Amino acid sequence: MGCGGQITGINGSFTSPNYPGNYTERHSCRWTITAPARRVITVSFAAIDILGSPDCNRAYVEVHNGYTDSSPSFGKYCGNVSETYQ
Repeated sequence: MGCGGQITGINGSFTSPNYPGNYTERHSCRWTITAPARRVITVSFAAIDILGSPDCNRAYVEVHNGYTDSSPSFGKYCGNVSETYQ
């Protein structure tokens, strides 16, 4: 998949540009994930390996509960982690 887009339905996946190769720091990608009514969306990162500072102020993945940057955030993730979020 390219840099951003829509994921709809009961399952889906996405990767960063050039995965499994290195990404470039100049990308700002946004995916919108929607599911049918009464379904819970679970976001699972098989692997995150993002060069960044401890406070994730340069390069990061951020998960929001909504469509905009002002929607509540579940958090910013950088470094090397593997987690699941609902």
